[in-house]
Amino acid sequence: MWPEVPARPRTARMLSLFLASLVIPLVQASAFQQSPSQQKCINALNKNLAKVAKTMGKHVCKCIKLGAKGALGGTIEDCANDTGTFGADKVANAKQKTIDKQNAKCSEAPEFGATNAANVNDVAMTLELDLIHGLLGANLDPAILPSGDPGSRCQRDVARAAKKCQDAKLKAFNRCKKSGLEDGSITEASGLEACMGADPKGKIQKACVDQLGEKISKKCVGVDPVSAFPPYDPNQALPVFVDALVQCNVCRALNDADALERDCDLFDDGLPNQSCEEGSVSMELAIDAKLVSDQLSLPVGLAAPPLDPNDPNAPVRLFVVEQAGRIRLIEDGTLLATPFLSITGLVLSGGERGLLSMAFHPDYATNGLFFVNYTRAGDGDTVVARYQVSGDPDLADLNSAAVVITVAQPFANHNGGNLAFGPDGLLYIGLGDGGAGGDPFNQAQDDTTLLGKMLRIDVDATDQGNYGIPPSNPFTDPNDGVLDEIWAKGLRNPWRYSFDRSMGDLYIGDVGQGDWEEIDFQPAASTGGENWGWRLLEGSSCFNPATNCDPGMLTTLPVYEYPNIGGSAVIGGFVYRGAAIPELQGTYFYSDNKFPSFVRTFEVVGGAAQNHTDRTADLQDAGASLDFVTSMGEDSRGELYIVDGDGELYKIIPEP
Repeated sequence: MWPEVPARPRTARMLSLFLASLVIPLVQASAFQQSPSQQKCINALNKNLAKVAKTMGKHVCKCIKLGAKGALGGTIEDCANDTGTFGADKVANAKQKTIDKQNAKCSEAPEFGATNAANVNDVAMTLELDLIHGLLGANLDPAILPSGDPGSRCQRDVARAAKKCQDAKLKAFNRCKKSGLEDGSITEASGLEACMGADPKGKIQKACVDQLGEKISKKCVGVDPVSAFPPYDPNQALPVFVDALVQCNVCRALNDADALERDCDLFDDGLPNQSCEEGSVSMELAIDAKLVSDQLSLPVGLAAPPLDPNDPNAPVRLFVVEQAGRIRLIEDGTLLATPFLSITGLVLSGGERGLLSMAFHPDYATNGLFFVNYTRAGDGDTVVARYQVSGDPDLADLNSAAVVITVAQPFANHNGGNLAFGPDGLLYIGLGDGGAGGDPFNQAQDDTTLLGKMLRIDVDATDQGNYGIPPSNPFTDPNDGVLDEIWAKGLRNPWRYSFDRSMGDLYIGDVGQGDWEEIDFQPAASTGGENWGWRLLEGSSCFNPATNCDPGMLTTLPVYEYPNIGGSAVIGGFVYRGAAIPELQGTYFYSDNKFPSFVRTFEVVGGAAQNHTDRTADLQDAGASLDFVTSMGEDSRGELYIVDGDGELYKIIPEP
């Protein structure tokens, strides 16, 4: 069952009916079909109805912000009754545009135009309990909101628990929807109503009633004012302030700068302070996602060879890494049947192990060399190996294999696994701390092991066998006690990192232990030697020891960090340098492996992360199913992609 919510006032019910009227006339009963013309129609309905929901959310969020500050008396009813002050005309215009688009896009399927759109379910979810019940049933009178230290454990823990509740609802809804569409039990948009309360495994009850109630009862005792945190009774409605906390996340998901400012004004929802600095939020430029393939098997990475300067019209070739040990080739949108490389017999795959990445030599166009990183069958040790393309550009030569470097792995996790060539033509190899939890051997700070480090080697030299040590590496003094391959240290699990192809800066997504996910930034002018702090620090907070860790000048703090809420794992991305969306030049895209995943952006200006924007809603509106993002990728022209572990690859494109 969904958690019980307060009875909604008449105004709230009226607005709920308005929201329903927005969707239902467009999605009345019809069998679910997928002819090209009908799918085109469905996609138009999905996208434009979601825009209406987004406009509606911004309108109400802006009203809430001013109302909470006293301009309207502080009630959501005032916002529901408002008809023009905060842009209700924009809602009406968005609705009309949706109808116009529907008429245009569905002209080739007139029998389908105003009927079926089962895929529109995400709109229904957006306007579900958190936006209707919580938003419209809550009273944001500041007197009943939490007060005191914004960083109090009460507020932080309850915010996190509320977010887990929200995630549990979304996950249950999507599972129900997917199952119903597959077995045929859902053939109409109206059939999705049954999924709104589906909780066959009791996970919503656990997250939204048991665990959330436990947090309130245990963490909020004695908080002033006490009336804001009443003893929790599962038979009673959720405390009003919890609805407000959940609504904060809804507004944020709608990319509303005003709502973000409201978050910072009223309470700490567990998000990092950088997001709350004045001027740090940019207005969103709408983007879309285009499905490239949904026929991949556990994809974990994507790479593309450097563009041949002698052939600017060369096809777009994408090499997708599958965890089991295959590299699949997609050429101009077509997935080739035969893998470019298959080394499944060499790879130990499962969990965090497998074939984890590939990187093309900067001179691939002339030498045909590329490199792979995998965990070895038998012992799970890390292997970086070199291969060469065969006479067929679509097939690698298996007989060309040469091991470059191996690193013993004491545990099954935290292998790192990425490879990237820097603007200096050298290969950067990211290694995790060896696994287990908390880096029990403190290997990230141990200069006699390669674990927990960023390595930098010269694959065109041979003084170490199949590689060499660049003389410009920071620890080449034979008496310094540091392994020569080390470029930087203090990393926990640098799963994905990349170089800005224009500026040469290095961005590292380092997966956190349990509290903080971090993105590290190394400017192009760096001469190496940074210590990113693990395990002394997790992000910028003390980890071991938990207090008084005194990092002093020994560590480099992340350029950005965000709290780990319910199993987060940062997926480092890329700085956009493509031509399709010139407005986003210099914008860094990143994601998270948590279900459901998100895609967010920021820009580094003067060494600080600014202009934070959540792009998830836009990409989902365009049909992207961001369930389990494992990586992001960049093609030879600088355009960006999203790799989803469910087997999908999406390209980020401008909104038409």
